[in-house]
Amino acid sequence: MKLTNEEKQAVTAAILRVLADTPAATRRQIIDGAVARYAPGLKKPVPAEDEIGAVRSYVGSVLNDLIAKQDVARGEDGYELAKETPVIVREEQCETAIKRLLAVRPYGKGELYRALDRHFGTDRTATREDDCSLHTAAGTVLSRLVRTGTVAFVDGSYRLAYAVFDGRNDPLPEAAFKEKLLERLHLLGGAFFERFAAGALEKYFLLTGREVLTCEITGGADDGGVDIIIDTADDLGFTERVMVQAKCRDQTQVTEKEVREFFGALTARGGSRGIYITTASFHPGADRLLKSIPNCVGVDGDKLFDIVKKTAYGIHKTGAGYTFDEAIFGL
Repeated sequence: MKLTNEEKQAVTAAILRVLADTPAATRRQIIDGAVARYAPGLKKPVPAEDEIGAVRSYVGSVLNDLIAKQDVARGEDGYELAKETPVIVREEQCETAIKRLLAVRPYGKGELYRALDRHFGTDRTATREDDCSLHTAAGTVLSRLVRTGTVAFVDGSYRLAYAVFDGRNDPLPEAAFKEKLLERLHLLGGAFFERFAAGALEKYFLLTGREVLTCEITGGADDGGVDIIIDTADDLGFTERVMVQAKCRDQTQVTEKEVREFFGALTARGGSRGIYITTASFHPGADRLLKSIPNCVGVDGDKLFDIVKKTAYGIHKTGAGYTFDEAIFGL
């Protein structure tokens, strides 16, 4: 049966609403959702016994049209709205995705690029510019990872030079677990580390007697130099706005310039206290600067692990040692 323009617009709106509410929806989810939530608005005069079947047919035909026009794309896990603007990927995001892919198995260069296209969605945009930009970033990241020994190029394939996390979660003594924790945080990348740092600090404030009013992750390309904002209050009702910069690094030290820039962002945005947290360490100049600022502290990998132990955030402690809490770390 042919749809009128009004009916087609109603079905299209139904599909787009379902896809907006349910990322990576299956075809059945799209059709069921559209029928359940938006079918009452359709005006098609069909016999009562055939009404649901007819509406499902309408939804399916419109969905096919949207796919053909590339307004809807098929992703790895289901259907989703095609992106209308080019995808912008930072090198840090690209590095995290590459490490996650290579942690599973080796990839040839072209195969790796295609996997990155699917991961970030550049294959579902109308322009080829974001594909080229992503491939350029991936090439830069791969060259650096090979140069630093993190990734090896063997027999035409890229692979991690060492297994950072092999999937096992056996209890480890404190020193060995600390090393494994910092390595795993580095593998999971900046976005995960921001969430991890926010969770650990929130629990730390609660354990030390402060109420956490809000804990917001603001990290991203436009974060203004602040990744996390935590509003706290004490028993008397005094409130503080704690601003956090989180840097997930392997060995690279935080520089004095980076601390100075963070302090500027903290001051400009009205924060009462600042925490610069990293999985690595601070350059001596950065450390001296932090000690000279009364309302700003640095947390390196050692202090981070102390906080993790104190809060038991992301870990379990047993008589045999420490293990990961996969409810936090599970990918």
